[in-house]
Amino acid sequence: MKSIRFILPLIVLLNSCSSNSVYEDTKSFADNTWKEKNTAVFNVKNIDTVSNYNINFILRNTNDYEFSSIYLIAKIIKPNKTIETDTLEYLMANPDGSWLGTGNSIKESWLAYKQNYKFGKAGDYKIMINQANRKNGNIDGVKNLKGLTDIGIQITKSEK
Repeated sequence: MKSIRFILPLIVLLNSCSSNSVYEDTKSFADNTWKEKNTAVFNVKNIDTVSNYNINFILRNTNDYEFSSIYLIAKIIKPNKTIETDTLEYLMANPDGSWLGTGNSIKESWLAYKQNYKFGKAGDYKIMINQANRKNGNIDGVKNLKGLTDIGIQITKSEK
């Protein structure tokens, strides 16, 4: 009887937290290192071209991450092969050095990419993400960005 009192509220809680997610995927990095040439590629198929969507990245880091922010180059390759490219910067730490995000030994940060985005053409889309961090004074990017376990993407229907 006690187990039923525990399980029933858990089922209600899980059902109430249902997401309006239409696409989710994650790419892990070997040795918790995002190599400069390692592109995270997400293939989005059969998405509704009438609705608006929110596209968010989910980035997980450890204490080995050396920077207070991260620079990303994100590309959306549309069915007609046109490419939409964005250079993005996201804060990963507070000014006092404490990590943003949730979790203990691995911090998870939700990074807003596109809000109320419309996939205007029917067909398959490809979203590609590269890290583009540089150390101060260096022209070349960081070849092996340590302290990142994975990057994910979540696409949800927009409320608007």
